[in-house]
Amino acid sequence: MNQTKLTPFAMAAFAVILVLGTALLFINIAGDSLWYDESYTAALVTQPFQDIVSISGGDSHPPLYYLMLKPVYLIFGNSETALRAFSVLGVLALAALGIGPVRRAAGMRVGMLYALLVFLMPIAMSMAHEARMYTWAAFFVTGSALYGFLAQRDAKRKDWALFVLFSIAAAYTHYYALLAVGMIFVIMLIFCVGDKKKRIPYFISAAVTAAAYLPWAVVLAGQVNRVTGSFWIPALTPDIILSVFVYPFSHKFPDTSRLGIAVPLYALACGWIFFGIIYKGIKKDANVKLSVLAVGAYLLTILAGIAASFVIRPVLVERYMVPVLGLFVLGLAYGLAAVKKRVLFVIAVCATAAACVPQIYFNMTTRVNGAMYEAKAALSTELQDGDVFLHTDEHTFGTFSYYFPGYKQYYYQRKGYEGYSNYDAFLPNGVTIDSLDEIEGNPRIWLVQRKSASDTFSAAKWTSTGALITKETMKTYFVPTSWYSVSVSRVEKGSGTKEQAVPPGSGKLIINIDGLKSSKGSVTVLLYGAMSDEPEKSAVGNIKYGQSTVVFSDLPYGEYSVMAYHDENANGLLDMNGNTAAEGYGYANSVGSPSAASDFGAYRFTFGTPTAVRHILIHY
Repeated sequence: MNQTKLTPFAMAAFAVILVLGTALLFINIAGDSLWYDESYTAALVTQPFQDIVSISGGDSHPPLYYLMLKPVYLIFGNSETALRAFSVLGVLALAALGIGPVRRAAGMRVGMLYALLVFLMPIAMSMAHEARMYTWAAFFVTGSALYGFLAQRDAKRKDWALFVLFSIAAAYTHYYALLAVGMIFVIMLIFCVGDKKKRIPYFISAAVTAAAYLPWAVVLAGQVNRVTGSFWIPALTPDIILSVFVYPFSHKFPDTSRLGIAVPLYALACGWIFFGIIYKGIKKDANVKLSVLAVGAYLLTILAGIAASFVIRPVLVERYMVPVLGLFVLGLAYGLAAVKKRVLFVIAVCATAAACVPQIYFNMTTRVNGAMYEAKAALSTELQDGDVFLHTDEHTFGTFSYYFPGYKQYYYQRKGYEGYSNYDAFLPNGVTIDSLDEIEGNPRIWLVQRKSASDTFSAAKWTSTGALITKETMKTYFVPTSWYSVSVSRVEKGSGTKEQAVPPGSGKLIINIDGLKSSKGSVTVLLYGAMSDEPEKSAVGNIKYGQSTVVFSDLPYGEYSVMAYHDENANGLLDMNGNTAAEGYGYANSVGSPSAASDFGAYRFTFGTPTAVRHILIHY
């Protein structure tokens, strides 16, 4: 089945794969709410075409994806389905390369297997449900490699032109796609070193590609300078590096708990890839260069990202390998197709497909982006005209800008923090401020905080000093499978000075605790007075469905701080690993990650009503 002629039967088989694969990707496409990166996409495409280019120039990505998505927005709007459907089309385009250049380059069997494997990659499901540029970056990079190989092999001008076109498009879609195209050019240069007829069109193609990218190179230099100074990507660890490599068989936000599924699948895939290269190399199949080109560019791109992360600063996260996903799949398809015995071939393909099913199902059904659907449903019944939202974190700023588009969104950036995005994308309703004084008028304010945000103290400072007066109890929205948890409370502007002394009296203080990861052990709640480093009272609560409640009755009015921790081993202590808490804990007045497990003074509040409720979200 090494034939390249497209027969009616082959066309029908390709059609079945493409239709069923695309239908699979549309299942539950809007089952999860948008997270920050997607909300940034949704905001940017509402801007005029010329502003899209300038705003993306001040961000960390090139503009082509947004420019391509803009017409989709103008026709279909910016619903979750409309935005993500364009990413589904990116996967479809990536798979459709199998019927064209893959079939031409390596035969019908490889082409058909490649198309099937694109849809079977678990990460393809995650990225298809992501309103970002990754699936289109993969399409352009894979097209660049395929047409580059065909151009050198067949010496057709059309292939050289398509090679240049795909390379330019990749470079303007994502910077790891640009890096991948650079690696493709390097490997192709090695291939044509001894052939003058191939060198001339190669250098012409390289020159045209470089010239076409030159206008954006100046912008890239500025972005690199900004990223070099400060960026959000954490330092690489062995676990992160492993997650980058096994990402094709993982999910959008990978964690070590599911590496047990991804690692053996990746190891098996690598075995097939190198089997194909070695077997075809021994058979002196000239088309083995395609697999070498694809796998070589895939590996060099990731290794370059790893090297830059250690030498310069961290610049690699798992999803940045998606631009080279098609190259990985191409190598895998070539390796599996090298199995000549039909029975063994069918077993190998079916076993690979079956092994991917659990992760595909997990990616399709698991909510990882947070509880914005629940937050929207709850808050929409309470909002009034003229209300505004106040944020101390860019993630909530973005998602609330999308889900509450008719309300002003203020993002407070603490001194010394410049942010990682060009927030002009959220104009006109989404604005950044340096002071509460920039909030226009005296509106009803909804204060929004995020668990584990970088700014965990501004909100507590405002409420403790009287700059903001709490009017309604904090409400938290989260789903257990997501890292994104938000809390919202209604506040109003205060005088900015400490409140007057609380009159004599006593009342009942109810403490609701959420976010407990298991029902093991119990919750210990400690209540601190205004001037004490030791708890004045304590209470123990049982855990049910990730929640617990304790009550302090007949509590004298005054200023307090309340801390809770998950005593999983029931030893009556908050266990520590050096200066780091080994068990989950949190404070009233904060949903963020506290800087230390004794920082109760930063979260002081005034208790002075017959009944009051405070909320604590446990952080692990």
